[in-house]
Amino acid sequence: MRLFNIFYSLLVVFSIHLCHGQQRIEILHQQALDILDPKGIVEELACGFAWLEGPLWVENGGFLLFSDIPNNKVYRYHNDKVMEYLSPSGFTGSADVAHQPGANGLLLDAEGRLVLMQQGDRRVARMITDINSPVPTFETLTDQFQGKRLNSPNDGVFDKSGNLYFTDPSYGLAGLDDDPAIELTFHGVYCLKINGNLVLLDTLRYANGIGLSHGEKELYVSQSSHVAPTWYKYAVDQPGTISERSVFFRPNVETLAHPNAPDGMAISQSGVVFASGPGGIWVFSPGGEALARIYMSKTASNCTLNANETVLYITASDCLLSIDLTGNY
Repeated sequence: MRLFNIFYSLLVVFSIHLCHGQQRIEILHQQALDILDPKGIVEELACGFAWLEGPLWVENGGFLLFSDIPNNKVYRYHNDKVMEYLSPSGFTGSADVAHQPGANGLLLDAEGRLVLMQQGDRRVARMITDINSPVPTFETLTDQFQGKRLNSPNDGVFDKSGNLYFTDPSYGLAGLDDDPAIELTFHGVYCLKINGNLVLLDTLRYANGIGLSHGEKELYVSQSSHVAPTWYKYAVDQPGTISERSVFFRPNVETLAHPNAPDGMAISQSGVVFASGPGGIWVFSPGGEALARIYMSKTASNCTLNANETVLYITASDCLLSIDLTGNY
């Protein structure tokens, strides 16, 4: 045990450096060794896109979907190969031309149908065709709040009852908060109830990534502020009803030297939170303690887990990446 403690201390002090550019794993807590292999390497699966987001693991088919927002496309990664999956993905020509036209977050509903946060069309939509037979035909799930158009739906998560929590900042619009096309003067955190009612849960400037704990007792939302990057947590009192937000984790000033702000996230069944943020991917305990950081040379936007939680897929700038996990957490 003494030798282990010495070894662990060395990990904390010096971190673990990888051999790929500026990538390295920093172990901040012993618990991280149950999640990350200290010798793990961030693998580049595919590069050469514009800006990637919205990774979604589709277990029924064993493939990964991800969004290339500027190119208005969704791609599929399967058996080490990438192919175009859906085009257009977020701007279909029925709305004003957007600064960031493509779909952002991608989700599966309870029936396994693809749901897209369509920045270009400024709506949450569902693909009409089967997940394995993609055609760019969509039905609108919601596109207005109190008679005003949404800004640019960004990321979302379903609960087990079918309620959809999502964020609606203005990143998809050319002028952001100054864009004349903006009708809502705030960035919202919403819940689209299964009865079709859209409920405003909170207003949070620069609201971005969103996730639910496995027990659906906690809702997490990232705030992509470069001045005060923060991950927030809400208690879910009942489906679609939350309590006032509290700080889940706020990086110290030192981390602001690293690029990027909090963005997308993935939450394991055990409550471990993987979140893109300053420097790369952060790994948090359910209680909000930073366990590790995966530094990367590219700007991480989002991440997702495969079904058995042994692989974390990461979208970062123009690349799709992955890192193997231990599966012991």
